[in-house]
Amino acid sequence: MRPLVGEKLHEAMSLHQELVTTLPPTALSLKLPELPSNTIGSQLWCVAGARESYVNAIRAGQWQGFTCRVTRAGSKDRDRMVVALHETAALAKDCLADASIHWTPERERLLLTLLEHEVQHHGQLIRYLYANRLPFPSSWKHRYALD
Repeated sequence: MRPLVGEKLHEAMSLHQELVTTLPPTALSLKLPELPSNTIGSQLWCVAGARESYVNAIRAGQWQGFTCRVTRAGSKDRDRMVVALHETAALAKDCLADASIHWTPERERLLLTLLEHEVQHHGQLIRYLYANRLPFPSSWKHRYALD
């Protein structure tokens, strides 16, 4: 099952990478119009931080707390977020390939929770892009049958 979860996690992470590289630089400061919300950049900050945090937890065998290599203020910098999403995807890939990790039920649960978190942000970001009339990358259109 872990290889399939790893494959789906890689696909989900690739979608975020394509999205952030196709957004206009100013898009990371956008919020949901007329609704309380954080920014698109804050959504991506949470994605990068969760990746880093869940990899730390998997390696330790239990939750170690949230950490992110980008500050929340830095989440509005598209170039910085492109790098952070790339780096944290590589962390996850390396973690899954690490033969020294003994995969306990808790580590499996943490891995599934990371995948779940990644995909939940897809749904949130779809709403943000529609609300701000931003175009979707072709991979998102295909994966989620978007207009």
